[in-house]
Amino acid sequence: MIFVTFSLNGIHYALDIVCVEEVIPLPEITPVENLPLSFRGMINLRGFSLPIMDLRTRLGLEPRPDALETDIIVIKMGQQLTGLIVDKVLEVCEINDEQRLPPPKVSDYIETPYITGVAQLGMAFVFIMQLDQILNLEKKKTFANLNFKMSER
Repeated sequence: MIFVTFSLNGIHYALDIVCVEEVIPLPEITPVENLPLSFRGMINLRGFSLPIMDLRTRLGLEPRPDALETDIIVIKMGQQLTGLIVDKVLEVCEINDEQRLPPPKVSDYIETPYITGVAQLGMAFVFIMQLDQILNLEKKKTFANLNFKMSER
């Protein structure tokens, strides 16, 4: 399978390229009231409003100021597009089934349902994320009710 790898807080993650529409540099984000905490606002992407989620905040990591290398991974969730802010997109690479290991069990009290596996690429471990698990059902419903005009892709 082909994955887009990126970093958050110095840790490498991977998303299946099937759900990735494109990667763009971080533009200015327009704040929008009454969005869930992890959503920073929206951007204009070729004439369409694109909601932007800070993946750091969504995963419970400490917020960080945007930097030159900060990127947005534009993903498709169902029929809707959203942007995920990541520290930096690293590369597109293939991860074979033989390279994948089960997700690590940190403890009985910490769950990471969005991690479906881990692979070693070079010297770094990459945590493979399941996009559907990044948003729980309640947040998916909130996201689906955002009435942004989205492109038909």
